[in-house]
Amino acid sequence: ERFVAERLLSKAPPPPTFANPPKGSRHPFWNKSKLLHLVNIAGQSADFYSTRLVDRVCPECPEKSAFKSTGSQAAIKVANVGLGLFISYALHQALPEKHWAHRIEDLPAVGLGIPSFIAARKNYDLYRELKD
Repeated sequence: ERFVAERLLSKAPPPPTFANPPKGSRHPFWNKSKLLHLVNIAGQSADFYSTRLVDRVCPECPEKSAFKSTGSQAAIKVANVGLGLFISYALHQALPEKHWAHRIEDLPAVGLGIPSFIAARKNYDLYRELKD
């Protein structure tokens, strides 16, 4: 009995997992290219931190964010990260399984992250100017 069970189990296909989706299904959403969403997370974090620096140096500056509370700023940054993931997943569902489609799925992360880095740099320059 044990020999028969081992033989049957050895010929069974491996169960579907994250790295091994079942045959006939779409490609997995989470793959190495989704690490580009870290660009978005880093950009949002840098923008949040640099905005807080400007707020500490000049609480009445006209350049500072329209949102006065830290909680609302944090909520907007988290929503931007979620928006990037949502758009990527919507593109994942809508686009065909082609190599170029995988690249397009990653554009929202970079498209939301790079402007945040630019804003963070602007905030940091303003912070250095006001600090001196």
